[in-house]
Amino acid sequence: MDKANRLIHMSDFTRNNTKLIPSELRVRTSQGAAELTVNEMCILLELARQDGRVLTREHLLTQLHMDTSEKGKRSIDVYISTLRKKLSHIDSNLIIQTVRGLGYVIE
Repeated sequence: MDKANRLIHMSDFTRNNTKLIPSELRVRTSQGAAELTVNEMCILLELARQDGRVLTREHLLTQLHMDTSEKGKRSIDVYISTLRKKLSHIDSNLIIQTVRGLGYVIE
């Protein structure tokens, strides 16, 4: 089953003030909503469900079934940057932190 089909069948997930709605590729707060791509939603769900655990770029790439080369790792950085902007725009308190040399975490 591909990523999009898996998301359609996933339950909504709420963390802090932010509701992730995989079936709609949308995140929502009381301040608004933002549309995500399939890969952005997969990354955000993976991070949000880890409860403070740092995830490496390699782990995220594996979850997305993407190339783990240096180019692939930079793709994760771009997705994270875009997610941060979208979450900030709707006043989400999900803050994606960079752990230098390791990866990313939502605390």
